[in-house]
Amino acid sequence: MIKYEELVKDITGCINLKSFADEVSDISEKLRDRMNIRKIVNLFNKNIQVEMLTERELYLITDVFYKMLQEDKFLDKLNPKQQQLKITLNPENYFTEEEIKKYSLILPQLEEAEDYSIIKFEDVKSLMDGVYSAVIDFNYFLDRWESGQIYYDINCQRETEKYEWNGMYQEKAKSFPKSIGDIGKAMAEHKYIPTEIAINIPNTGEESFYIEEKDGKINIVIKVDKNTIVQLIDGYHRTMGGIRARRMLESKGKELVQKMLVKVMNLDIYAARDYIKQESNKNPLNPELTKTMSNEVYNRIALDMNVGSITQNRLSGKLGREKHDVIMLNKLTSLNIFAEGLRYFNIDENDARKERKVKKFLKQFFEYVISYHKDELEDISLSRDENYKLNYNMFRGYLYIASKLINIEDWEDDLEEILEKIDYEKDGELSKLSLNKYEMNKINIKKLEEYLDEIIKEVLKDGKEERIL
Repeated sequence: MIKYEELVKDITGCINLKSFADEVSDISEKLRDRMNIRKIVNLFNKNIQVEMLTERELYLITDVFYKMLQEDKFLDKLNPKQQQLKITLNPENYFTEEEIKKYSLILPQLEEAEDYSIIKFEDVKSLMDGVYSAVIDFNYFLDRWESGQIYYDINCQRETEKYEWNGMYQEKAKSFPKSIGDIGKAMAEHKYIPTEIAINIPNTGEESFYIEEKDGKINIVIKVDKNTIVQLIDGYHRTMGGIRARRMLESKGKELVQKMLVKVMNLDIYAARDYIKQESNKNPLNPELTKTMSNEVYNRIALDMNVGSITQNRLSGKLGREKHDVIMLNKLTSLNIFAEGLRYFNIDENDARKERKVKKFLKQFFEYVISYHKDELEDISLSRDENYKLNYNMFRGYLYIASKLINIEDWEDDLEEILEKIDYEKDGELSKLSLNKYEMNKINIKKLEEYLDEIIKEVLKDGKEERIL
């Protein structure tokens, strides 16, 4: 195969484009007889990365995308830089003639009898409630990885890689090719000393995670279905190294022989993040990521506000993990800034009722804020150059406003009036507060609060007492 890394970036970029995402059903239908449909859906849902595809699967998707790009109606949806894919994404630029012939052959996929699959770990040891350990044949794990049953959660990545692609920035799991190559070589030569990788099956109360006790041994059975996902949270490079080793050996007609330790966890997402933070003591995290990993109520709410359906939560996927996400990937603000702004609500760690109330209110609140600034969303970077409406630190201000409105009846009209009175212009009041400096100092934060307080008091002064909930 030719220019593998370049093709991975192109296919990743295409998957992140709305034009391709809107056609996922049609793409799945075209590939139904050739590859696992669940894998295609997981790709577009960002549950797995392009690097997890086999070369054959990568060819099939490249071929379908290339044919879509030859249609003028589809091509018109892309910007001029992206339209160059009509030429550059030709499979012949990436695959040899022999590979194209081989991968073009139709190898029918076996239809699964059920809409779930089973992963089983035998003779595991219980380390603590929800945490188990086992020694496994690494091939078993790699088979589940390549089938899409186990995937890597990019939110568990210590740091991600950002790169420019056809006029926009993309994000992918950060990898170190030399490390992967060294691990793969060691495994292929039977010189790799087994280490421990970690997976988590998020504890939601609906997951199919079962403990079997038989003949004095403990087995874990995971039924991977719509309510159950299996995330690799530590061991990405070792997994990719294992894939590399298998391909090296398969080319010589040999098989991989490798044992590996696996830690199997059934923890909620917050406890899983605690595990990542704990492991970061060995390999220190970016300081900002360390803050967001802390399992305190404000970080939990920020994390919850960044997931779910975009139709039910307008902030879903819009909060960056760190500064570079916000600037390069055009996220609205960072998890850290958002969590800091949530402190205005003064939520006790053990007050679950207030935590739920705040989350419910903020989903409604930001639906109005995002809708009010909908025109700015067309080009977030340009908007930030021209005004402060979508400035990342302005979301600290929006949370301050929200904290003042949460107990006000019929707050929607008040919010609209407040947003209308804010001077967002570059030469206006907000320009004095250094909002463009990513980390605001306490003095400017206080000035922002005072500026918003004046507007809020003016809007709420008439009849405020009668409208308190």
